Amino acid sequence: MSSKLVRKSVESRKRKNLARPGKKPGFHAVYGVLFLLVLFAVFFLHIGSPDRDYSVTEKRALEALPTLSFNSLRDGSFMEDAEEYSAEQFPGRDLLMRLRTGFSYVLGMRESNGVYRGRSGQLAERFDEPDPELFEKTAAAVKNFAARHPSSQTSFLLAPTVGAVAPELLPKDAVNADENAYIDHFFDSIRGAAAPIDVRSAFLKAKASGTALYYRTDHHWTTDGAYAAYLEASSVMNFPARSFSRAVVSDDFRGSLAAKSGFYAGAADSIAVYTDTDESLKLLLKNEETGETRASLYYGSALDSADPYELFFGGNYPMLTIESTADSDRTLLVIKDSYANSFLPFLAGSYRKITVIDPRYYSRTVDNLFVLENYDDILFLYNAGTLAKDSSLYKVLE
Repeated sequence: MSSKLVRKSVESRKRKNLARPGKKPGFHAVYGVLFLLVLFAVFFLHIGSPDRDYSVTEKRALEALPTLSFNSLRDGSFMEDAEEYSAEQFPGRDLLMRLRTGFSYVLGMRESNGVYRGRSGQLAERFDEPDPELFEKTAAAVKNFAARHPSSQTSFLLAPTVGAVAPELLPKDAVNADENAYIDHFFDSIRGAAAPIDVRSAFLKAKASGTALYYRTDHHWTTDGAYAAYLEASSVMNFPARSFSRAVVSDDFRGSLAAKSGFYAGAADSIAVYTDTDESLKLLLKNEETGETRASLYYGSALDSADPYELFFGGNYPMLTIESTADSDRTLLVIKDSYANSFLPFLAGSYRKITVIDPRYYSRTVDNLFVLENYDDILFLYNAGTLAKDSSLYKVLE
């Protein structure tokens, strides 16, 4: 081919390329610049936004900025903490979580972060297979503790979760371990040392009559559920059930499961309180950690706070004492999780003094309390979901 023909061929290809429609020069560069702008915008929002100590949506404390040190760099903990800090302080985190959960729900997913969304918007924590070793340690600790204090009548109220009492409210594909078998096994293990308070039959009757035993958006039983449990406990613990008046104090409660899962659809819950009808009964609540004393077991100001469930005792603390003018000389030691918070007001009128211990925050040995006080009754009160994975109880009983 002659040089003249080669030049014509090259010129022809150039003309065709100029005439051919296509992407403009710099198309990928524009998108690259936009990506960098978004990246820098998020970065500056991140460093410009004040850190949050607490998430109202998730109802928990958030990770603080980690302290840089030679040791933390060497063992890798600084990078791990920094990664968690960045994730928890990310701008718009709450909105993104809600969008993610909502999108997953539209696609048919009914579980988020270990929480099921069932019928009528009922939320329920997944009940996982309990650790056999932890089970044995906990049951043995309870039996040994009761044996060391034979002059006290020991009872154990192990409350079922909504999945055990109302499985029909869970989604069809919910996968739970057998919670009822776990409760049966635990009661069989402690029988003879501690009297089981099994509320399941009473709950099934109450459910059949239309009583809402559990919040839809929270993992706790309702105050009505606590009252049904109280009636069952009174027969086992040998004290007469007292009379109460009931009042709804909030109708816009969204609880811990809504926060944990991101499922917000449906109506909010109502919170009710029960008040002893004996107007002459006087109570004194003392927080042994802070020294605060008050004449009520309810914190009304909590209804306007980030966690309205703190209406009951203001939250969870290592040790509380309740003294009353009740016509009784009996004393009670309660070792509990947060299910007891709405249950204890029912007991206040039946005991002169109640000592309340939460092993998750209590760092001493419970036996030391008996040096100053010989308790007539000991009550363990836990929900099955907490007890199955809690390692703090057996430690404070050893």
